[in-house]
Amino acid sequence: MQLQGHVGSGRGSRQAEATTPSASLVNTYWKPVELDNQPVALGAGKKELNMVLVSEGNGVRGYSGCNRFMGTIAQKRSQPILGKMASTSRACAQGMEQEIAFLKALSTTKKYKIQGDTLWLYDDTDRKILHFEAVYLQ
Repeated sequence: MQLQGHVGSGRGSRQAEATTPSASLVNTYWKPVELDNQPVALGAGKKELNMVLVSEGNGVRGYSGCNRFMGTIAQKRSQPILGKMASTSRACAQGMEQEIAFLKALSTTKKYKIQGDTLWLYDDTDRKILHFEAVYLQ
């Protein structure tokens, strides 16, 4: 997955930009809320899907609904690129269809946009394929 990014609040005034937090792409717990314009359901065991890109070790990890996934991030022309991904290989009675679609969307992402605490991933035709919200640990 090659990511071309844009980070910003999307608002016109400087005051709005100063008060609207923008989450960081890396070291943020991203919870998917929409996949291909459909709500994301909880995965096996009623656990939420998630993705974290970590700066230490240049990796990505998360939970795709039944299995955990991990991979590497490389830089190409100053843009993060998801390299090879691997996952555990459990089979779950429910949620496998969503898991397959989620992992496919991650692998076909070409750019992203962060606005406040929202992350959108786009495919190569500029179609929004994933919508995430940042979750902050307390």
